[in-house]
Amino acid sequence: MFSDFINTIYTFVITTILSGIVWLIRRVLTNQKEIALLQQELSTRDKRRDEDREILLRLEHNMESLRSELQNQILDLYKQK
Repeated sequence: MFSDFINTIYTFVITTILSGIVWLIRRVLTNQKEIALLQQELSTRDKRRDEDREILLRLEHNMESLRSELQNQILDLYKQK
């Protein structure tokens, strides 16, 4: 009877420890997956940000040349008068 009680306690302790280990492993693996997803998202955002910067630089360059061209046309019109 006492032996059964001790065996029950040992079984409970071992089951608790094993459950804790399984929970910890699942938690760590889940965190690693979440970290991988976050890293992928950050990489995608960085790529988009770089693309947006390139587009903005091209637009600024185009606007600068258009402004210069418009100034020249205005000066030509002014000279004609």
